[in-house]
Amino acid sequence: MQNKVKCLAPFRGFYQGYDGQISVCCQTPVLIDETENFNETMHHPKIKKLRKDFLENKIPKECEFCTERVRLDSSEMMELDDEEELSLNYHKPVFLDLLWSNKCNFGCMGCKPYISTTIHDRYMEPVNIANPFDQTVNLGRWKSDYDQDKRINYILNNSDTIRLIHLNGGEPFLQDGFYDLLEKLIEKKATHIGITAHTNGSVKTYKGRKIIDLMKHFKLARVNMSHDGIGEKGEYVRYGLKQKIWESNFREFKKSGMMVRIQVSYNVFNCLDLDNMSKWYNDYLGVKPKMSLWSDPPCFSAKYINKNPKLYREAIDILKNNLNNFNHANFALKFMKEPVSEEELKDMSWRFSESISSFDRIRNTNFLKTFPELESLYY
Repeated sequence: MQNKVKCLAPFRGFYQGYDGQISVCCQTPVLIDETENFNETMHHPKIKKLRKDFLENKIPKECEFCTERVRLDSSEMMELDDEEELSLNYHKPVFLDLLWSNKCNFGCMGCKPYISTTIHDRYMEPVNIANPFDQTVNLGRWKSDYDQDKRINYILNNSDTIRLIHLNGGEPFLQDGFYDLLEKLIEKKATHIGITAHTNGSVKTYKGRKIIDLMKHFKLARVNMSHDGIGEKGEYVRYGLKQKIWESNFREFKKSGMMVRIQVSYNVFNCLDLDNMSKWYNDYLGVKPKMSLWSDPPCFSAKYINKNPKLYREAIDILKNNLNNFNHANFALKFMKEPVSEEELKDMSWRFSESISSFDRIRNTNFLKTFPELESLYY
């Protein structure tokens, strides 16, 4: 690259997230309310300020919470052509990350109401216990359908520069707008654009429209299926998951020719089970999952296992043994080696136990029966 910036998102990214707000990436360093013209929005003073800092080889204050892994992923997706030169007024949409609404049929542990209607409608009590400082709980149900035509037109008008569109959620395969978008791109013959979707793996057909029938038209069609545990453990953490349906959809997606990846969020519930999980993914599905970090709320992160030093050492050994079995597992190891204070552990302890108790009461589940190995972390 001619410009050795640390992140290309302010120059080549476009993110429309909850309630239609605009930013440059899913980390939302700045959020801009809806405007009449998306092209003008991408030259908003807040976004130009991000560009200025990166051009001066500085990490903007708004981006300090972001991680090296996210910035590397971002830059790989948005890499420049050799002849391109960045500037303060440069923006060319290359990677788009889109959310239509928070409609979702799962109530996953650690999820937030602004990305799951199930969490918002049924599990606000345990969510507020686990993380009372999350201001997004006030968003409730939201959708950006009113922006749909403008959003689709923006994509069609910039289809020559767009390389990849990420469909996010909520559960993206429950969003009418995503199906409408794919149909419009196929109609325009803009199938050179890569389509990638994060999904909980429960949906393959919605209102008579099959996601495979649409995505098979695109040169790159990729599905990232979330999966945080096998069998009962996974169904407990990702509440709504039915293991057999997930497996069936995985195989059908794979058989269709789409690229199928599995994403595992490393957390307190699965940190002791990585051996079983990696063997199952390899022997049964023939895949090597990507590992992401579950850091929020802290009481559900794998760091909470520090409460029991013996289990912590065991978790570290298991993680080290599986560094080659999960992509990006080294970031989890770095995360686990960060110090945790006694005060932090004390706060995590009561939030973990009280929120789990609340989840169990509402869902009629049994934490200790499902995770006997974590009994020492509970009350």
